[in-house]
Amino acid sequence: MGRTFAVGDIHGMSESLNKVLAQSGFDYENDTLISLGDVVDRGPDSCQCIETLLQIKNLIAIKGNHDDWWKECLITGIHPVNMSHGGHNTLISYGNIDPTVHLPFFNKQITHYIDDQNRLFVHAGFKTDEPFDQQNPTNYYWNRDLWARALSYKNRGMADFPYSLPFKEIYIGHTPTINEGTNKPINCYNIWNLDTGACFVNEGKLTLMNIDTKVYYQA
Repeated sequence: MGRTFAVGDIHGMSESLNKVLAQSGFDYENDTLISLGDVVDRGPDSCQCIETLLQIKNLIAIKGNHDDWWKECLITGIHPVNMSHGGHNTLISYGNIDPTVHLPFFNKQITHYIDDQNRLFVHAGFKTDEPFDQQNPTNYYWNRDLWARALSYKNRGMADFPYSLPFKEIYIGHTPTINEGTNKPINCYNIWNLDTGACFVNEGKLTLMNIDTKVYYQA
């Protein structure tokens, strides 16, 4: 039986992705990788990042806001907002390749995943004042309320955080931990933030974590 890993926001950092997969001894046939979204934009090699992920037999791909932007570009044409937030680098990474070759990848991304141990994997989080299963789908890859509120509770020394129930654990990306002064994953109550700022090369890293052991690899 293979292991299960989660990887934070990749943002076009193909070399870093290859490094953390190699460091972990990732088995492309038997291990499972849960990508927490934002595979593309900002970094130089978005096209190659997708090609690498497509080699993984047991891939669970969560939709990030940048992935959603890029999908819109592929369907409707260049999106000016996306271009100003790293999409230009994504376009360049394809060279002479038609970017729509990867449209099936983005069509298969899901807004969230709950495993058989009731662990939630989602790009951004969700609104804490709305039932989880009644959210606007965009909340899952845009809304930072869950993480912001968890940090607020922790900073105030609160012992319990009711808003992440009923999940055993929650794994998110979207909000770089470098905002909190570290390029390491942050555990806040039962929430793990694995966006450690991969595309911010002077201060951030890409993080791959074994979700059972909590051992993580960075590049």
